Amino acid sequence: MTIDSRKLLEKGVFVGRMTDRSALDALAMALRPVRTAHSLIRYGGESDGGYLVPDDLEGIEVCFSPGVGEIAHFEEDLLQRTGIVSHLTDASVVRAPASLKKKSFLRRYLGCLDSDTHITLDSWMKRVEDLSTGQDFILQMDIEGSEYLSILATPEHQLRRFRVILLEIHDVKAWGNPPFFGIVKAFFDKLLQHFVVVHNHPNNCCPLVNLGGFVAPEVFELTLHRKDRVKALGYASSFPHPLDRGNLDNVRDLVLPRNWWGPVAAPESGKVTSQFDFLAGVSGVIHVGANAGQERDIYDSLGLTVLWVEAIPALARKVRRTLASYPLQECIECLLTDQDGKDYPFNVSNNYGASSSIYDFALHKDLWPSVVFVEKIMLRSRTFEKLAHERHIDMSMYAALVLDVQGSELLVLKGFGRLIDSMKFVLVEAAEFEAYAGGCRLDQLTEYLAAFGFRELRKTEFARHPTGGAYSDVLFGRD
Repeated sequence: MTIDSRKLLEKGVFVGRMTDRSALDALAMALRPVRTAHSLIRYGGESDGGYLVPDDLEGIEVCFSPGVGEIAHFEEDLLQRTGIVSHLTDASVVRAPASLKKKSFLRRYLGCLDSDTHITLDSWMKRVEDLSTGQDFILQMDIEGSEYLSILATPEHQLRRFRVILLEIHDVKAWGNPPFFGIVKAFFDKLLQHFVVVHNHPNNCCPLVNLGGFVAPEVFELTLHRKDRVKALGYASSFPHPLDRGNLDNVRDLVLPRNWWGPVAAPESGKVTSQFDFLAGVSGVIHVGANAGQERDIYDSLGLTVLWVEAIPALARKVRRTLASYPLQECIECLLTDQDGKDYPFNVSNNYGASSSIYDFALHKDLWPSVVFVEKIMLRSRTFEKLAHERHIDMSMYAALVLDVQGSELLVLKGFGRLIDSMKFVLVEAAEFEAYAGGCRLDQLTEYLAAFGFRELRKTEFARHPTGGAYSDVLFGRD
């Protein structure tokens, strides 16, 4: 039977294709809770109005709480146990709950514009707080579906004022509508640029929904922790959290569906899987020479904590944007060598930067004559030892090092100093000939790593020079 969509529109019925299942799955996985060094504490009682909050509230004095309604269990508990006082706004009630000692109450709905009935989060913050102090805040938002446009209307610098954000997410069944899903995706993309999801719990006020095979809670609660405060320890893998409680006492509580947290399917390519199978036993990897972060999904599928390092500023910015939905991965812009503060002319290649190097091409051009340098930029170098000290990098998080730095591998390794002792594996792309003028060869890498107890475990050739000598991915390890 043919459906006449025009006739249905005349009758007030819209028919359209549902949001692609893969897009829904990808968003759900981006909202996987992350285990961090901060334990979660429950505030607000044992049912509706209770939230799990990271134990990182020291120095916070103020909570912004839109959508308070007639109860304020969370705000009351927060005040009693921490001394944090709340600003409230809600046009659905005449006044704030009498039991709550508040800092202010405004009879407005939170929204995406300012009017007699609505106020933006930006305007509200400026109205009730002196923002010049630089203090952090908490945001607890339960505004029945208005969260999407309210957050999208908030300047990013204001969102970053919140150390912790507690959100109730509504209208999930409408995610099946592609135009609405576009708003939802933009909403989460904006939040995940600066925050990590540390808790996700379905609200049992509504049953689970099925959107073409994508199972989801119709309403759920998220706790987000600002990235600069987070030390990620891996993804959560046990649900519900021991402190979770049903929002409604007389209804069975819901558990976050498994398609929202994993396990993530392994990459389909056998070549890729075998190349990185050594990572199955480690918790984290340092990848120097990020380029576009092409291996991010492989690392994510293994649940790895990843520190990417990329020298080219434009590529580093692009990788950071790409990693917004990968909470265990971050990218640092830095040129790593064996010297601190040395300026290098850095050659940028025409193959999306993949062959860029501090060295000029040598025999590399015989294998790939179409690859040329198109730009030269000046970059100042750091040793990894210096970078680790400056950034307070916890080396216990990482046991594998991947190097793809086009001839600079030996310089980068020397810049690690004794920090290389933290590594169990080193994977390098290296040639047996001089691919880059003055760059290192495989035999030099082998000799250097042997002094630290590494031996060659595997060599996978991907190119060979006409006069002899292989270009390979080489895995080194030690017992």
